[in-house]
Amino acid sequence: KEKEKTINKRVLLVVNCRYEGWRGFYKGLSANLTRVTPATVITFVVYENVSHYLRERTMDQERALPILIKNIEENT
Repeated sequence: KEKEKTINKRVLLVVNCRYEGWRGFYKGLSANLTRVTPATVITFVVYENVSHYLRERTMDQERALPILIKNIEENT
C-alpha cells in the first residue's frame, strides 16, 4: 500500500509538471503567503517584546538583590 502511495505521488508530480509547467507547483503560494505573513510578523514582534521585557526584569532583580541583602544585614 505504501508503494502505491509513492507511485501515485510520483505520477501526480509528473502530470502536474507536464500540464501546468513548473509554475503549477507554485499555484496558490501568494494566497497562502498573504494569509500566513501577518500572523508570523505578529508572533515575531510579540516574542521579541516579551523577551526584551523579561530580560530587563531579570536584570533589575539581579541588581536589586545585593542592595536588599545589604539592607537586611545592616538592620540585623
